[in-house]
Amino acid sequence: MSTTDCDISGWTRRDFLKLALNTIVLYSMAGFTACGQNKPLRVAIHPWIGYQFIFLAQQKGFLPSKGLELVETTILSDSAKALAEGRVDAAALTLDEVLNLRDQGIAISVVLVFDVSAGADALLTAPDIQTLFALKGKRIGVENSTLGTVMLSKALEAASLQRSDVIVVPMEENHFDAWHQGQMDAVLTYEPYMSLLEKNSGLHRIFDSRSLPDLILDVLAVRTEAAKQHEYALQKLIAGHFQALDAWRKNPIDTAYLFASRLGTSPDKVRYLFSELNLPDAEKNRKYLSAPANDMTRSALEIGEIMQQEGLMEHPLNLDRMFLAEYLPRNDP
Repeated sequence: MSTTDCDISGWTRRDFLKLALNTIVLYSMAGFTACGQNKPLRVAIHPWIGYQFIFLAQQKGFLPSKGLELVETTILSDSAKALAEGRVDAAALTLDEVLNLRDQGIAISVVLVFDVSAGADALLTAPDIQTLFALKGKRIGVENSTLGTVMLSKALEAASLQRSDVIVVPMEENHFDAWHQGQMDAVLTYEPYMSLLEKNSGLHRIFDSRSLPDLILDVLAVRTEAAKQHEYALQKLIAGHFQALDAWRKNPIDTAYLFASRLGTSPDKVRYLFSELNLPDAEKNRKYLSAPANDMTRSALEIGEIMQQEGLMEHPLNLDRMFLAEYLPRNDP
């Protein structure tokens, strides 16, 4: 990818491509009489690539015609804030953000794993830095987010270095511009900046999320009470995601054209956008979320430990009903 392929101004890992999404379709579930039950399930989604199957499901008619409202937000923090304030019932979030909200006392559960980073988050360095240990005394650009904190902690752990061994440079969300303005030796980044920095700035990758299996995840989090009240809509939303994912896998060429129109890119580049994400199907989701949910619990404990060490959590980690498989389809679509 080059800077001429598309305009990357404003892109972030959780604000991917600043899309002009379709007009939000509003639904109202029929068959209920109580006032509160007439309200649709409201789901906040920002335009990260891993969430695009929800919108593909809407485009292909896989979502129910009633009972569901998709609420477009611009960035992750907007979705999290809407969920925290009760303006939506569910939101597409990173796992670390789910821990943040639960630490605030908000009863939410993870009911779907959208994607798992498998190289989409990385540490890039200048050419003269060839090993992780060579980062000692160097300036590392880090985005001011829980995700940035987690990645920095794991990179330093792999390098056998302490936080005091490096100089952390707070970084804005446009990592390409930040690198060229920040006089840094290394940068923690993600696509699309990663490719731009590798190809246009001479940086190379020395650590990425492939070394952190099942740690950097995007999930659907729902208020626990709302999940019970809107069980039908939630089940249909999740089933629609898997139907769209299945359509992508069975017919990637035609589906790429549908994605391309939404992502503002050409169909031949769509596969690249997903290349460093694992996209778990319904069966894998059942393994992730069914009790005792060992892999997800391990990831949450690992992230929680980092957040506690960095002063990002005020309370002990509570995993009670954090992972729920009961809204997943019984069989793959």
